[in-house]
Amino acid sequence: MSLVILHRRRLSQEVGTAPLAPSNLRLVQKTAYTIELAWDVVENSTSYKLEKDGVVTVISGSQNNTYTYTNLDADTPYSFRIRSVNDFGTSQYSNTINITTDNDLPEAPTGIFFNNVTENSVTINWDAALRADYYQVLRRLQGQTAWSSIANNVNNTFYTNNGVGSGNTYEYIIRSWNNIGSADSTIESVTIDQSIPDAPTLSVSSFGEDFISLSWTVSSQADNYRVEVKYPEGTSFIALTTKTGTTHTLNNAQSGSEYSFRVVAINSAGTATSNVVTQTTDSGIQPVAAPTLSLGTVSGNDIPLSWSSSANATSYDVMVLLPGASTYTLQTNLTNTSYTFTGNPDSEYSFKVVAKNSDSQAESNVVTATTEVEIPTQFLLSGYPLTETTGDAIDYGSGGYDMQVFGSMVRNGSNYEYNGSNTYLKVSGATGHSFVKNGQDTAFTFRCSIKWKSFYRGFIIARRVGSAGGEYQLWYDSGILQLWLIGNDTIADRMVVSVDLSTIANLNTWYRLAVTYDASKNRAGMKIHLNGVRVDTGTSGNATYSGMKSTVADTRIGAPEFNGGYRMSVFLKYVNIDKEIEFSQSQLEKDYQDASL
Repeated sequence: MSLVILHRRRLSQEVGTAPLAPSNLRLVQKTAYTIELAWDVVENSTSYKLEKDGVVTVISGSQNNTYTYTNLDADTPYSFRIRSVNDFGTSQYSNTINITTDNDLPEAPTGIFFNNVTENSVTINWDAALRADYYQVLRRLQGQTAWSSIANNVNNTFYTNNGVGSGNTYEYIIRSWNNIGSADSTIESVTIDQSIPDAPTLSVSSFGEDFISLSWTVSSQADNYRVEVKYPEGTSFIALTTKTGTTHTLNNAQSGSEYSFRVVAINSAGTATSNVVTQTTDSGIQPVAAPTLSLGTVSGNDIPLSWSSSANATSYDVMVLLPGASTYTLQTNLTNTSYTFTGNPDSEYSFKVVAKNSDSQAESNVVTATTEVEIPTQFLLSGYPLTETTGDAIDYGSGGYDMQVFGSMVRNGSNYEYNGSNTYLKVSGATGHSFVKNGQDTAFTFRCSIKWKSFYRGFIIARRVGSAGGEYQLWYDSGILQLWLIGNDTIADRMVVSVDLSTIANLNTWYRLAVTYDASKNRAGMKIHLNGVRVDTGTSGNATYSGMKSTVADTRIGAPEFNGGYRMSVFLKYVNIDKEIEFSQSQLEKDYQDASL
């Protein structure tokens, strides 16, 4: 068996194999007249047969894997393929590649001529150049040596040069381009038409009681300038003087009188007239000085202002920047130096005072003030100290209902506070206390001063009791203070916000508690605040809350969760219930600041 295997190996070595076909035949670089090719080396080859359009060139050596064709025609397509060769045969053909040589240099443009010559533009034309892909336009003023390129990549055989100077002579070259290079035309020149002068811009540089000084911009192409004036009571302009410069002063003018001026630029091609300026000479009245504005103490919606007396002023304009406005408006005109502005609550206003006389005016500094926050007065229940004794009726002044006191109270100074078991205020069947209007939720705010003796006894701070669930309930149990809004008088249809009291409040400490609702039927519109700071963190209940149902039900303030089941674990005082009002953050902060805790 081993002799047979050895015999087969020797036979294979003697017979041999033809080489593989070269791979990756590719272009290395090309010009208009040359193409350089390369391919991957075939290790068992001894030479290569490279074909160009069927004509074979033999390249000896397996490592010689590049070849350059020369003396080719420009812009001509060629086809190439290659085979490898050794003593045992010739390979298959490689891939075929098709390559076109580059273009030759373009011819130089000829036939240059000019038309449409005006005082500020000219069109250059030329004949198309063979083998040109695009053109470049170069220009210089006659007598200069450096050229400037004024247009590149021009695909037409004409170009309009705008912005030339009238009366100037320009020289042009048209340069043709392709990917091989460029060729320049001969130099051709053209003289631009003379134009009338540009109109100067006239202004008053200074003035006094008896003079007015003028200045104006230089006018291109102008030889000189004629200054014209219209005197007081005059009806037309008359020539005053001719200048080669750009300034002039009218002397011996009448004080407090109006003069108008214009300037005419002149050259041989024509004239151009400036704008008209009008100036009144000083009347001799001294200018006013700027007053100093001061801000007094804001009281409610009233902002007191005062300012220093301004020398030479005859009156003062009080200007105000209203909230949301971008410009000042005139509030009043005064001859004295004080004014009190009345604005809206909790609004920012800025002020300045303009001192005036018949000849001048001057502005003061700006002062800014914010009116005080206003606490609304539309309430269901408001302003308690609870000074009633057990069983007395409390007239809360709105809606025709009286609150009845149930249970006992503890005297604290001149006020009474809730304490003990079964102590609460109640108004029975009070439809006026409902937070529903025309079948829809209304906004409300509930405020009170509160002190907890324990966080872990169930206690209702305020509620509106219905047959099944009521309308709302503010209560706490196991340390959690909760505000419920009860939909359609059904406990299951409710939305809730809450806060863990044990993490933010201390026992036996007075706090100002406030809850608000914006009538949106959305939990985001329910908020709990302590001492003017929002504290609610938890939510629960039905996210599809349908809205409160107006019920003929009791409204209770300070009711135990279970009658007789718990002693009340809070003190309450200064209770306020505001219907159709959602307090703003600034109002809640003011309520806390003003509260007697």
